[in-house]
Amino acid sequence: MNEGSKWPIAWNDSRHALAWRFYLHCRIEESGSPCIICIVCDQVLCHPSEHGTSSMGKHLLLEAHIANVNELTQSEVTEVTSSTVDETDLAILKRQGS
Repeated sequence: MNEGSKWPIAWNDSRHALAWRFYLHCRIEESGSPCIICIVCDQVLCHPSEHGTSSMGKHLLLEAHIANVNELTQSEVTEVTSSTVDETDLAILKRQGS
């Protein structure tokens, strides 16, 4: 349960926003606050249980994030695409930065 949140966090429920393909749930150890982490650049963001998923999409479109996507080595692409992201998703992000 997420203390003080508008909604409880359903850690294992399905998520409908496409941006979720690029994120994993996590929790800050010291405070216990729920967060999400970008699987491409390891950026930690506040969990969207409070504010929705718009910040997740905005993060994916940041120039710095797209630069990280464009700098991925083939082995890193393989690692990322073996989780929740497919190569088409990465290609779309790369084009966003062009």
